[in-house]
Amino acid sequence: ILYVFTVGILGILYKPVILIFLFAFAFVGCLKIREVKFRLEKKSFLELFLIFVLFLFIFSNFVASLAPETFYDSLVYHLGVPLQWLQNHRIFEIPSIHMSYYPLNIQLLYGTGILLKDEILAGMIHFSLGILLVLMIYAFCQKYFNPRVALFASTIFYTVPLVAMVTSKTAIELGLGVYEFLAVFSFVNWASENKRDWFYLSSIFSGIALGSKYISGFCALSLMVAIFLKCLFFDRERIGRSLRKVIIFGLISFLFACPWYI
Repeated sequence: ILYVFTVGILGILYKPVILIFLFAFAFVGCLKIREVKFRLEKKSFLELFLIFVLFLFIFSNFVASLAPETFYDSLVYHLGVPLQWLQNHRIFEIPSIHMSYYPLNIQLLYGTGILLKDEILAGMIHFSLGILLVLMIYAFCQKYFNPRVALFASTIFYTVPLVAMVTSKTAIELGLGVYEFLAVFSFVNWASENKRDWFYLSSIFSGIALGSKYISGFCALSLMVAIFLKCLFFDRERIGRSLRKVIIFGLISFLFACPWYI
């Protein structure tokens, strides 16, 4: 997102520029995936049934995502605005579409899909964000509860009809959910492990969510309140020190969102 925004502002929004970035990080990803360890465990009948239901919904949403886009918001600005930027190879204001003044981080991802192929690939990116969110819910619940709770939680989330509805079109709800969940996940890790890296990651993800839609301000404010309460009541820090951490969180979040607001 940040890379595409930067090259768009510089007016060099071309396919080779994006491909260089993608290939570079795909290579890094291939190196890192060797560190991932997969472990198969014996599942009960109920767990196997939940897995079946989950994959049934994944397949159904995958097929729906392959359909040509007809959603009004997508045609006007989720895909329409990035398309105009791509045609001009730069990010610029479009006074005739007032939504082009919104924070459009997730739409930049869709623009990448259009640049590389077409709107179907943009739909696949949105579909992939939904799968990523399912995996993150599973990882969170497995870490803080157990694998069975993780499977229940991820299946319950993905089988909600509203999730299926938004997955079939290039809306931004799933992308917003990814970054807000990453912000909350990182906050919980920081609260339990007390490692500062998690604190900074939470603020960065919160900022990317703020740069995706205004209503993410509720998530950011909630996390700031939670940080203040943790520092004040659980860590027994002074009010000044607690407020300083809240301010640092807010400044980092705004730093990552401010290009759109500026």
